[in-house]
Amino acid sequence: MPAARLVADRVPANAAPAGWEARLRLGFERTSSRTVLASRRHVGPLRVQKPLYPEGAEVCQVVVVHPPGGIVAGDSLTIEVDAGLRAHAQLTTPGAAKW
Repeated sequence: MPAARLVADRVPANAAPAGWEARLRLGFERTSSRTVLASRRHVGPLRVQKPLYPEGAEVCQVVVVHPPGGIVAGDSLTIEVDAGLRAHAQLTTPGAAKW
């Protein structure tokens, strides 16, 4: 009986890497005069840093980060945002100009 071959043995040497697959789902809600990040769920390397309020309590600002650094061919990044009634959120990235 022949030896079982590893998956890596069947992938051509010149094949491009598959890339990162990541999903981020955020939920914002308004509580009296403040918008809050009420829920966050992630799969893979896509995250948010802590909520910030540089413009005041009405606007919740979050920085979305992709720790592997940069985005390249083959990456699949999905961001879903649910903003409740009267909620005001701003999403940005550390390198927003590079996206």
